[in-house]
Amino acid sequence: MTRITPTARPLAAAIVLALSTTNALAAGFSLPEVSIAGLATSNALVANPELLGAIPYNPSLAAFHPGTHVSGGLMVVAANSTVTTASPNAVASSDFQGKDFVPIPMLAATHQVNDRWTLGLSTTAPFGLSTNHFESSYTFMEALSPGSSPTKSAVEVVDIAPTATYKLNDSTAVAFGADVYWVKTVNFHTTGLENEGDGLDWGWNVSASHKSGPLTIGASYHSKSDVEIKGTTTVVAAGLTFPGTTAELTIPWRAQIGARYEFNDQLALEFDVSRTGWSSFDELAINTTPAGIVTSKNNWKNTNAYRLGGTYQIDDSLQLRFGYTYDKTGQPIEYFSARTADADRHLFSIGAEKKLSDGWAVEAGYMLVKFEDTTLSASGFTEAGEPNGSLFYNGKYETTVHLFGLGVSKSFDL
Repeated sequence: MTRITPTARPLAAAIVLALSTTNALAAGFSLPEVSIAGLATSNALVANPELLGAIPYNPSLAAFHPGTHVSGGLMVVAANSTVTTASPNAVASSDFQGKDFVPIPMLAATHQVNDRWTLGLSTTAPFGLSTNHFESSYTFMEALSPGSSPTKSAVEVVDIAPTATYKLNDSTAVAFGADVYWVKTVNFHTTGLENEGDGLDWGWNVSASHKSGPLTIGASYHSKSDVEIKGTTTVVAAGLTFPGTTAELTIPWRAQIGARYEFNDQLALEFDVSRTGWSSFDELAINTTPAGIVTSKNNWKNTNAYRLGGTYQIDDSLQLRFGYTYDKTGQPIEYFSARTADADRHLFSIGAEKKLSDGWAVEAGYMLVKFEDTTLSASGFTEAGEPNGSLFYNGKYETTVHLFGLGVSKSFDL
């Protein structure tokens, strides 16, 4: 990485960190759980025409829900992330999770205008992180570059997505819409520096679905978006704040395709494949004041997640849900970073929905995310001056995440 001056280093590190998170639930910094139903089915919902919670994954599915519908929920993330650093760092084990509990709200609504058109709006938090490394974790890095060791950090991204769905016929629908990304918070602390930043930009999305008897297929695509982050950096010891530092945070493109089959009136299963365009993070450039342009190497790869979800209808009012996902990391070990601590992971989900009277329903979900343990034992540096993949971050990284969600919905018939 090009040498970063004290005023440039914190935002540069913050944006690198924003592109990869230890507590995200999909590879990189993605949080694909955008509904309580998705939480309970391991996000295998892109081809489900029955559940309102599938619409944020595939807005074209709104065509199969006549009337007006409003749903909301709250998901709570509880993670346990630990690192046991190794030589040349002083060997010690520490927890680097930023917050014990992270609340994530979600809201969605659809309204059928006529037999062909349905309008929708959803507000979700599809990307984010919260980490907090102890100051003493990376002693070798701190000895060579005082004030540069990672400590507290946070990133929050909100997606406001208006959509329009068109029903081609009784079996097929398409939808298009916008993704307005509000990067609400980019905060980063090192042992010597702090920064704050935010930004706003937008992308677009398209989706389609087709239902034929017991089989439904669906697909969705979200474009990438380059969000300009504007922030300030503060030198803690001197108490000086420098404005005017900028960088681009690229929200990657996302594609999902799946098929759902109803075996009988009770059991239905869905298999999805999701792909995320992480390769846009091969190199990150930050325009700083007064250091000029600095770069950081990540060399991430596009990745797939394989999802299996199902529903089991106990009776007319009670449905059980379940799911499993195998999610590949896009981060090569040669560029492993303590700020990422990313790894392949396994997601296990379960949940239920209870329909009440007058169009009301309540639902709940739980997910266990187990990261595969990762051990970095580098003997030097992948690239001169680049900390990613280097002996600076040697150690064993372990993460387990628990998610809990509750939601409520109300349907108004035409």
